[in-house]
Amino acid sequence: MRAVTQGATVSNSPSNVLVAPAEPTCVSSSSALFSVPDGESTATRVTRGRLIAVLIALGGLVASLLIASSGDVEANANSTVGGAVIGGDGFVTVTADGDILDDGAAAFAGQGPGGTVSNVASQRGGSGYWVVNDAGRVRAFGGANSYGDASDLALQRPIVGIASSETGNGYWLVASDGGVFAYGDAAFHGSAGSISLNEPIVGMTGTASGKGYWLVASDGGVFAYGDAAFHGSAGSLPLVSDIVGIAMAPGGGGYWLAGADGGVFAYGDAPFLGSAAGEGDLVVDIDRSRTGYIPVSYTHLRAHETVVRIA
Repeated sequence: MRAVTQGATVSNSPSNVLVAPAEPTCVSSSSALFSVPDGESTATRVTRGRLIAVLIALGGLVASLLIASSGDVEANANSTVGGAVIGGDGFVTVTADGDILDDGAAAFAGQGPGGTVSNVASQRGGSGYWVVNDAGRVRAFGGANSYGDASDLALQRPIVGIASSETGNGYWLVASDGGVFAYGDAAFHGSAGSISLNEPIVGMTGTASGKGYWLVASDGGVFAYGDAAFHGSAGSLPLVSDIVGIAMAPGGGGYWLAGADGGVFAYGDAPFLGSAAGEGDLVVDIDRSRTGYIPVSYTHLRAHETVVRIA
C-alpha cells in the first residue's frame, strides 16, 4: 500500500483531496497482559518474555498472511462482494457470481445481472435495490426501477460501486479509476477520473440531500463532490488492510469507512459503535442500518447497532 501524498486541487476536482486528513473518532485496538509468577528466576522470565515475543510476532505474521490472501477469497465466485439494508429492516447480500441472498425480511432474492457482480445498493425511501456487475450492467429488484447502465460504454476500468439518489429514482455508478456515471434523477457532480489516484476507488455513497456524494479509495482516501463535506480520511493512517467501503451516517453529517480486517473508522458526526476487527472474517462492504452500521463479511453479516456509544 503506497503512502498518500498531498495533492493540489485541479479543475473538476473533489472538494478535498486527501489533504491533512483528520483522525477517526475511534479505532478499535486490543492488548494482552501477561503476569509473571512471584519467585520466578531471571533466566526463566527472560525465556518467558522471548517466547511471548515470538508468539506475538507469529500472530502478526499469520494476520498479515490472511489479509494478503484476501484477493484469493474475493476471487471465489461464491464469496460475498456486497450487502445492503433494505427498507431499514431487511438485508441482502450478493456474491460475485450473482447469487442474491436475503435475511428473510428483504423478501426479494434471485439472480444478478450476469458476469462478475461487484456491488449492491438499496433504494432510498423504497423497498427495492439494484445489483451491478463490473461491466456496468444494472438489474433492479423489488420496488426499484432501472434507469440505464454503463454496459454499452467502453469503460477504462471496472465498475465497483453503486449508490441511490435521495429520491430512490436514480443512482450513480463508480469505476475503480474514479469515473462516475449518473442515471435517473441522480445528478453528476464531478469525478476522480482525471486524477492520478494512489490506489483504486472501491466504493461510494450519496449525501442526505442527494446533491453530492463521497468516493473512497482502498488506501482510505476520501473524495467529496457536490454538497458532500469532507470530514477526514484514513489516507495517512498505517492501515492493516485495505478500505473496502463507505457508508453515510444518519443525517449526512459524517461517514464510516470499513477495512477488510473488520476495522471501522468514523468521521464527522458518525459515531463509532464497534468493529469486527480481530474476529477472523474478511469484510467486503459496509452499510448503515436504522441505528448503526453493518460490516459485511464474505461469509456472513455482523451487525453493530446503537447500544453503547464509544467517543
